[in-house]
Amino acid sequence: MKKTIYRVLTVILIFALIAGLSTAYAESSKDCTGQKGPAGPDDAYYYSFSLEADYINRYDYGVSRQKVLPYHYASYRLTSIINSTGCQFYINVRNTTYQCIAGTARTIASGSSAPLNFHVSYLSAYGNVGSYYYPSMQVSSYATHGSVSVSGTWAP
Repeated sequence: MKKTIYRVLTVILIFALIAGLSTAYAESSKDCTGQKGPAGPDDAYYYSFSLEADYINRYDYGVSRQKVLPYHYASYRLTSIINSTGCQFYINVRNTTYQCIAGTARTIASGSSAPLNFHVSYLSAYGNVGSYYYPSMQVSSYATHGSVSVSGTWAP
C-alpha cells in the first residue's frame, strides 16, 4: 500500500515538474514588456520579405518600404530560418541606395530557429518617418560553404 502511494505521488510530482517547466519556457519566450514578439508597431505596418544569400554572394536585400511609424527601430519577425553555412549571419536595415547600412545589425547565431522576433535600432542619421528602407541580410565572412534563407515580416 505504501509503495502504491509513493508511486502515485511520484507520478503527480513528475507531471507538476513538467507543467512548471513548460510554463517557464513559454514565459521566457516573451520579450521584456511581457508581450510575444516585438512591442510597438501595429500588424498593419508589417510587410512580408524573403532573403537568401550564400558563402559566395554574401548579401541580399528585400523590397523597400516607407517608414510610417515613429519608432527608432525596425522590427523583424522571422518565421523561417534555414542556415547550412554553420556560421552566424546578420539581419539589418539599409537606406535607399543599398550601400549605406542604416541600423545596428542583429547577429543570428548558427542553429537559431524560427519564430524569432527582434528589433534593429537605426543609426543616428536614419529612421526618419517618410524615408524608404530595405531589409537586408549578410552571411558571415567565415562561411566557406552553404547558404542562408530567411523569411518573415518586418516593419521599417
